[in-house]
Amino acid sequence: MRTVRVRFVDFWPGFKAEESLFVQILRRHFDVVLCDDPDFLVYSNFGNRYFDYDVPRLCYTSENIRPDFNLCDYALGCDRMVFGDRYYRFTIYMLERQEELHAIGPRRWNQEARKFCNFVYSNDTAHPFRDEFFRLLSQYQKVDSGGRHLNNLGYSVRDKRLFQKDYKFSIAFENSSTPGYSTEKIVDAYVAGTVPIYWGDPEIGEDFNVSSFVNAHDFGSLSDLVERVIELDRDEESYRRMYEAPFLVRAVGDYTFTPGFEEFLVHIFDQEKEAAFRRSRHFWGKAYENQRKKAAFYLQRLERDRLFSLLEHLRMLGFRGLMRKLVEKLAQRRISRAKRKIKVR
Repeated sequence: MRTVRVRFVDFWPGFKAEESLFVQILRRHFDVVLCDDPDFLVYSNFGNRYFDYDVPRLCYTSENIRPDFNLCDYALGCDRMVFGDRYYRFTIYMLERQEELHAIGPRRWNQEARKFCNFVYSNDTAHPFRDEFFRLLSQYQKVDSGGRHLNNLGYSVRDKRLFQKDYKFSIAFENSSTPGYSTEKIVDAYVAGTVPIYWGDPEIGEDFNVSSFVNAHDFGSLSDLVERVIELDRDEESYRRMYEAPFLVRAVGDYTFTPGFEEFLVHIFDQEKEAAFRRSRHFWGKAYENQRKKAAFYLQRLERDRLFSLLEHLRMLGFRGLMRKLVEKLAQRRISRAKRKIKVR
């Protein structure tokens, strides 16, 4: 069995490469060695350490951003697109909701008493559409907000799906809307036993049965969307039909261990190191990477500044109006100081 030396960097906190789906699949075909001196790199969008490795790079992002193919050789992302042997669509629920997707089956509405609707979010920097809908729907009935953002319960829930199971509806709005971009939110809401109210991927019907949830993209306005939710809440039979409609539109394997995904990974790592490169590493390709590396260097210097980091964390927690000017002024000062003192090679 061929030995493959791999390094994982720039993933989210708590990510464990040894336990990841990537390594599980690769070990079916290779002797995988996780090391600091790799022949191949797998990285995500939570850092810039990938610049330190001039090896074939596989970028994975579950966020609504596009992989930069000038910096990576291969990529996994949310977009429905084709780019030779360099790209495969692989969303976050395909990576982290394997067990839940396999457990999905027929469900029956038993007319049990439930609360109306829930809203569980901590991010206050999402598209304002989400908050607008929460406020508008709350004019009909109270929507219980159990996250840190817009919390109206007095506490934050620890287990989202356990919390959601007591409700008829769950607001499952993404942070932003782009074709192809869908996360675990709609899957979690459905698995919890509620009817998701979804917004995010305008083409979500290509992945899930639109008869099994309220698709915000089917409505011309938020008012129309709210009216549809009210109609379902008041009409037991209409709600039952939606609740019991099948969720998946394809065989469960197409959402999880797809043959195409495994073939995509094996093809990358089955090549010799030099043959696996796809990005341009000379002339303009090299200049482009150096420019991005320099920008990442200055940003890293800023993030290491304790005061800057404190202000930035406060901004992320919601004190945007108060902190924006302070952060901008401090950033400008630190950049100017870094330019004077540090020569970037």
